[in-house]
Amino acid sequence: MLKNWITSLVVMVLFVVPSVDAQEQAEALPADEPQPKQAIDPVAAAIKQVNEQDNGITINKEDAYVDVKATVCLRRGDFLEMFACTKDTREHESILVIDAVPSKMHLGLLLLGLEPGKPLSYDMKVDPPRLVPASGPKVGVFIVIKLDDIEREIPANRWVQDNKTQEMMQSNTWLFAGSQFAEFQDKPIYQADLNGSAISLVNFGDDLLTLPNKMTDANESHDKVWVPRTQAIPEVGTKVTIRLRPVAEDKNEDKIKDDPAKNPPPLPVPEAKE
Repeated sequence: MLKNWITSLVVMVLFVVPSVDAQEQAEALPADEPQPKQAIDPVAAAIKQVNEQDNGITINKEDAYVDVKATVCLRRGDFLEMFACTKDTREHESILVIDAVPSKMHLGLLLLGLEPGKPLSYDMKVDPPRLVPASGPKVGVFIVIKLDDIEREIPANRWVQDNKTQEMMQSNTWLFAGSQFAEFQDKPIYQADLNGSAISLVNFGDDLLTLPNKMTDANESHDKVWVPRTQAIPEVGTKVTIRLRPVAEDKNEDKIKDDPAKNPPPLPVPEAKE
């Protein structure tokens, strides 16, 4: 069970706020007329309220995805530990900076019906401490770019490559780990909001979305394996949309459709000026 303020927010939105149509219908009837029962779709009401806010995300329940506004902040670099972070946090090691806060992205995935798992942690009850890998439902991450008025949905792994082999990252599946909460001045703080850990390539222990591996932010655990696949990434400052799509449990999205033995050419992107 989720015992945090995001759950409280969902409950408030789902079960307290009636739909606008139901409110207007009730107000239109004379006071002495029996009021109709309010047929409220609580999830739809919550999604509508979230989508009407200026929060950087849009939830599409029908097609089952969450869109997040973002900007390219890095296309060349010696290593990556993030794919997407929040502003003024980890832009030096992240390809994208998002316009939303991770807790809102968390809420969007909750409203699509996903139950978060847990970030990577250590079991301190044993000696030496035992690493407990991250867990959670699978989520595909895609980049939406318009080229020639055509919307292209690019798998995020096409923007990342192994620094040693120069091959593209072969998986486009992340885990909805759900970050975690900490107490600060007697108030719960969603740690990914504080530290920027929105979509991680290595595990920080407070990640919203993370890859299903045991690599941590300690350099010796991953030897700076990930770098930007520069030729696939548009110029710094390009506005894009990150699309988060839940992956059905019976569908294997761990391997890309391209031949893993090959490095498929980048999809067309706006010409970089740098």
